[in-house]
Amino acid sequence: MPYIDNYYDMFAFGFILTFLYSSEKKYKFNTDYHSKVKNIELVAIFIVGSLISEGLFPIVSSRFTADPLDCIPYLSGILLFAWSQKPFSNRHLS
Repeated sequence: MPYIDNYYDMFAFGFILTFLYSSEKKYKFNTDYHSKVKNIELVAIFIVGSLISEGLFPIVSSRFTADPLDCIPYLSGILLFAWSQKPFSNRHLS
């Protein structure tokens, strides 16, 4: 179980960060509620998140360790979020 616990944090981080970006895009920029996060935005979230979590955090604090394998569950969380976005374009919420 410790192995799963070590990588679950990055999986959840990828999913949550992408969800927060999607929410900000919908509410702050008044985009359509049913709009999906674009592929280029997912790539940007992955690159920026990886650089922060694997590059910046270990430099700032010794409590963080740079582990390139963390990028795999991080990407998996982002892809799960992208996959879970359903096209609601022909449905309307009341």
